[in-house]
Amino acid sequence: ILACILLLHLRLGRIFQVGSWYELDFGDESLDVVLSLGRSLPHVETPNRFAGYKGVLAEVGRVLRENGLFVFDMPNPKVGEYLERRLEYIKFLKKSGMTVPSEANFPYIIDSPDGRNFYNRYVPDKGSIMVDLMMNGFVVREIVEEDIPGPGGNKNMVFVTRKMTDQEQDVVKERYYANRYWEANERLANELMAKETKLG
Repeated sequence: ILACILLLHLRLGRIFQVGSWYELDFGDESLDVVLSLGRSLPHVETPNRFAGYKGVLAEVGRVLRENGLFVFDMPNPKVGEYLERRLEYIKFLKKSGMTVPSEANFPYIIDSPDGRNFYNRYVPDKGSIMVDLMMNGFVVREIVEEDIPGPGGNKNMVFVTRKMTDQEQDVVKERYYANRYWEANERLANELMAKETKLG
């Protein structure tokens, strides 16, 4: 990853840039690699974090060339403190009389850096991320799961993805819309990843 950052610095003459995730200061299909590290995608600042996260995926898809790489990380919401916070939030919502569709796939957590100021984060599971990526024109090449340092048993998932060609995207969308069930589309995303892994 450090080599990728150095390459970007040498190529662009900068590493850091302040701006909107929804309006990146790069032309269409102008980049070969986009990195988003530090589990920053759950912190997308919009009233609807789900829409914000998808907006970021669409914008990254706009600036990446075909076959370009998008590398990012997300916490695994099914283990450690992320699981505990998700379950606490579900419990709070149920206690407040709200209906929660599915505890297993509920993608929101609430936490606080100081115990007084709380905020929510959109933290989807691996299968949801793979389907979201597929529908935004990416195929997962590899997922590396690693421990997050510190107590809590938290895990980080690093996704290495490739932007599909227009032809690949057309085929995927045709197959996706033929599948009316979530499980079928998750299988399709896994099938694409297996094929990508074989291609190397």
